Amino acid sequence: MHVRCPDRLPEESYRQVLELLAELSPVVQALPPTAALVELKGALRYHGAGGRRLAEVLRVRTLSRLGVDVRVGIGPSITVAATASARIDHPGGIL
Repeated sequence: MHVRCPDRLPEESYRQVLELLAELSPVVQALPPTAALVELKGALRYHGAGGRRLAEVLRVRTLSRLGVDVRVGIGPSITVAATASARIDHPGGIL
């Protein structure tokens, strides 16, 4: 999963988004200033949900708790997930 936050997101808000990501998966790689990678293999088994469902949960949490609407790309590789999140042209999309 590749997560893109809005441009010019304050550093504290970015840190809080990373904390929310860590609630979904223990494997999170920050890509400052506004993106992150999340490994979903173990998270899918643990949460008993698919990648799209976890992305939806993340969006709801970041929006309701932080007021931050993220774009989430899901794919079988980092490149595919990052490309997917880059193709979303509006905040709050999942691809």
